[in-house]
Amino acid sequence: NEVKAAVASGKKVLLVLNTVDSAIQAYEAFKPVFLGKEDRILCYHSRFIQKHRANKEKRIFEIEGDDVGCLLIATQVVEVSLDIDFDILFTENAPIDAIIQRAGRVNRKRRKHNTQVIVFQHSEIAKEYIYTLPNVLENTFEQLSKYHGQNLTEQQLLVLVNEVYKDIEIESNQDYRNGLRRYQE
Repeated sequence: NEVKAAVASGKKVLLVLNTVDSAIQAYEAFKPVFLGKEDRILCYHSRFIQKHRANKEKRIFEIEGDDVGCLLIATQVVEVSLDIDFDILFTENAPIDAIIQRAGRVNRKRRKHNTQVIVFQHSEIAKEYIYTLPNVLENTFEQLSKYHGQNLTEQQLLVLVNEVYKDIEIESNQDYRNGLRRYQE
């Protein structure tokens, strides 16, 4: 209901989910709200081929530049390389560094007022299959809850990252070691 109300009030809303399937399901659930305004809702994820992704990105920039409400439902692909500036972010919990990247798509140009980042609990699928580093999701949600309703500074974000990862030995994580090995190769 919060998403619907934000779009109805003319806000540019970004909804980020951690799996392609959940993004598609959300898109299908929100589509009826946009009857007659189908050009105001988009779904953007990694399953699109490059040609379709380029078309989607072009459309994202078009709706982002309009003066009417819209809804972009996306996955992690929105975290990098898209220079978009939305009003409100609703995001599934993710590691703090991913949340910060997602939040960077809101009030990017620092000209807007009343912008928001709303983080909701992660799914078990995200915990089990996507963000498998032990406790990273729980630590992120716990640390963010301490700042509920506050505007965070760059310094506070650095503190958050350090707090989330302070007890996590990233160097011993197998995924990290595999990535490092591939990078070195």
